[in-house]
Amino acid sequence: MEIDINSQSSYNGPVTGSSISSIVSVSRTTTPVTAKPLDNSSARQLEIISVLDMDQSLINNKGSRVSLETIWKRYTAITKAISMVSSSDWESGRKPTDSEIIAIYSSKSAFYDQSKVLQHVRLFPSMIDWLERLEEDVDETTSLWGYYKGVYGLKDLEKWLEQKQKGSKADRKGKKKADESSPPSKRIHKKSVGGRK
Repeated sequence: MEIDINSQSSYNGPVTGSSISSIVSVSRTTTPVTAKPLDNSSARQLEIISVLDMDQSLINNKGSRVSLETIWKRYTAITKAISMVSSSDWESGRKPTDSEIIAIYSSKSAFYDQSKVLQHVRLFPSMIDWLERLEEDVDETTSLWGYYKGVYGLKDLEKWLEQKQKGSKADRKGKKKADESSPPSKRIHKKSVGGRK
């Protein structure tokens, strides 16, 4: 695909390099992601953001590769906003649907795909603390994850959760085997009264 560099473009980022030819080759897979400014939001979206007090800093870069922390913040903001809908007053008189709320930060399919993994995080307070931390601590991160990485993604969390769940299943099996190997307690049987002899 060839584009004339002098034509209008939706990408207004910096141009680097010592010389630029008048024809630029662009791959279809490397489309630049532009931030969605709040100014371009519809009146309906602005009402939803305002009434539900949604974090506006999470709106930008929808669809781009973002950190696990940002995905978590969006997930918790959406679930909180959905729970607040019925107790809020709406100027338009119409309560927003879950889809309208999700669309503020993400696509519906991305949100539900991410939810399949993120819903299990609540079982691990140490992971919640890490996701909501205010500053980077390499030792704490390595201790939690077992390795250090600059940016963790949803796939990393999915693998971590699988390992934790396998570990807890093994712990339960070990406990069950220990219970089975201990001698059975003596049961005291009472003689039945008025029953068969």
